[in-house]
Amino acid sequence: MMPAILSAENVGIFFDAAVPQTTLAAGEVKKALEARGHTGEMQELTNLAAFTGKKVVIAQLVDNEVLSAMVLAGGEAIADLEEQGLALRTTETGGLAWWAIGGDARGAMYAGLELAKKLQVYGLTGSWNFQQNAFIKNRGIKFNIALDKRNRTYMSKDIEYINEMIKNVWDMSFWEEYIDHMARARYNMLTFWCYHPFTVMLKVPGYEDVALEDVYDYKGKIKDMTIDEKIAHWKAVHALAASRGIQIYWMTWNLFTDGAGGKYGITEDLTNQATRNYLRTTMTHFLKEYPEISGFIIHAGEHFPGVPDRAKRAEFCWDTYGRGINDYQQQYDPLKKRNFNFIYRLHEGSTEVISTHFDNLVYNYDYSIKYSWAHMYSYPAPTFHLSEGGENLLTQMKKLNRRFWLNVRNDDIYYLNWGNYQFAQSYILNIPQDPGDTDKERYVPGFYIGSDGNTETRTWYAKDEFHNGRLDPKKNWYKWYAFGYAGYDPYRTEEDFKDIIRLQIPGLSADLLYDVWGSASRGIPMANALTTGSWITDSQFWVEGCWSGEGWRSIKDFAAQRPINGAQLPIIYPSGSDWAPKGLCSFRAYNNCGSKETPVAWGERMKEYAKKGLGGPGGSADKTVQLTLDDIRALAYLGWYYSGKVRAAAHDSEGEQPQAIEAAGEAYHAWRKYAQIMDKNYTSRGHNRVKDWDSWGAHLDDALADYHSVGGTGIPEDNVGVQKENPGLPETIGR
Repeated sequence: MMPAILSAENVGIFFDAAVPQTTLAAGEVKKALEARGHTGEMQELTNLAAFTGKKVVIAQLVDNEVLSAMVLAGGEAIADLEEQGLALRTTETGGLAWWAIGGDARGAMYAGLELAKKLQVYGLTGSWNFQQNAFIKNRGIKFNIALDKRNRTYMSKDIEYINEMIKNVWDMSFWEEYIDHMARARYNMLTFWCYHPFTVMLKVPGYEDVALEDVYDYKGKIKDMTIDEKIAHWKAVHALAASRGIQIYWMTWNLFTDGAGGKYGITEDLTNQATRNYLRTTMTHFLKEYPEISGFIIHAGEHFPGVPDRAKRAEFCWDTYGRGINDYQQQYDPLKKRNFNFIYRLHEGSTEVISTHFDNLVYNYDYSIKYSWAHMYSYPAPTFHLSEGGENLLTQMKKLNRRFWLNVRNDDIYYLNWGNYQFAQSYILNIPQDPGDTDKERYVPGFYIGSDGNTETRTWYAKDEFHNGRLDPKKNWYKWYAFGYAGYDPYRTEEDFKDIIRLQIPGLSADLLYDVWGSASRGIPMANALTTGSWITDSQFWVEGCWSGEGWRSIKDFAAQRPINGAQLPIIYPSGSDWAPKGLCSFRAYNNCGSKETPVAWGERMKEYAKKGLGGPGGSADKTVQLTLDDIRALAYLGWYYSGKVRAAAHDSEGEQPQAIEAAGEAYHAWRKYAQIMDKNYTSRGHNRVKDWDSWGAHLDDALADYHSVGGTGIPEDNVGVQKENPGLPETIGR
């Protein structure tokens, strides 16, 4: 519940209109004031001294006169503020003022956006004096982008989210909303993953016939566009991202030639010199045409038919992309003023082989890895990097004096608005670092989060059309903000994160929602932690559907799996957490767990979290809030389902049939209640990597078959009690 408005005020908003980042922040402050019933008067920083009323000031450390005015007004001097850093100060001398100061333009934007959030939640009664620096400097989104049915992303086919994506990525209004939302959530990197984007983004001299006009999805032509209009569109997208302090990287798997194959002798054959010449020239022209591109990523391995030799693949990538980048520098950037970075994805690669070629690159290059493979919502400290290429990757980076980026894959959650900020904090705090090294960027410069089997654009999968067409990252805002905020500063208090809940769901207790949401959301990573040591890829397990490329994952399937790599070790978890893992034991080592938690103990904890997750508000007249509340309850029932399944698998493995039957009965009824919520709100979907999904209710028979497989008969008694639902307690604001 937000505080009552005592009286309308006029507040001066001072900023440098020539800086687009602070212009965005000033606009958000104005909207926040207006939402509280006040007015915001937009002013240039140069008018600050003459203004006598209440004011908001958004500035950078380089604005010395502003900082002097802040100190004279009683504000604490700002020290040790870095690039991207933000500081908030409230002063009263000479009139009430709020100061949002950044270490640079991006930091000033974050400061202004943070202040806008505070003002909208607390009105003009709040006083804030704190500062933050970016913990992880590069916080990115992995956006698998299909530009056309002729320019695919990974394993594209005629399914709903692909066609929706193709429509949206050619709509500038989508990007205006999406990129601004990235900035609010403190992401500063957008990586586009596409097989071969060049044929719809370029007119390459000597290869004019490869340029593809118009836009087609898998149903047919959806937009008339010339190649010049397409280039103008993507130039505008890149410029908008730059104005929000967001870097753009493009990525290609290899070797694909979407739209270019069969022209000018181009084929998907790495020995073909015509293909090599085309890609080298195209890479040069790509960087020339789009000066805002900050980097390029390649993977040498998805499609090199008949060429398993890694050395030949690496040589091909150097001869095409690498030499093309060097050609660009020599022709168009002779003084090397451009800040450009190249990333070589290590999957199916070798640092020893790659470095023999790419040490000749004129710009910096790094490596990247699948940090959690396909399941980021698992144990928050995966250790796959300890054996990448047979050796600890930190050791390899020391030898090569290089860094590695974290490709963080979410192929777990496509529908639900998952929400556990403590998990996100822990995930960030456990990012690999050399013991004793205080430089967090020494080996890991950043991360980018996204899916291979889903791309979030606009919601299309809600049964109530009221929700469709909304920006998907706004529908699922909790998980977006959780990792953006934690990546920026995992030590910042949970109270700050609760302010986002207060802003998104006013009128209900943020304290209550934070607690029940966090508890309800623990089931997914806890279920994954027990199984994704074996089910490592996206095709092997999709947790929202207990589904895979083979279909349903049974109790017997669960019992055969092992915990994720790393789950045997204690991890860093944020202060105040009631989940302090001591290591996780597998089903197979049930009687030899030592101090590690058994699957039964793990499952019992999952059940308690699920019960707590059902203790939140039950209903709202606001459809957007109601969908969120339904998601929380669905997450809780899903956690209870996996609690029963895990315990049934463990007991069944030990021949403890009465306990296995009881647990499997719980799983059956938890799935039934989960399915009721999901089928009420969401449609089926086609999948890229697992079997297409029909409905949750359609798999109630699978849950019943699980019950019968451990010795149950008939229909089990409903032993999944519904918790007494709290309507949401009013909240006291103004601490």
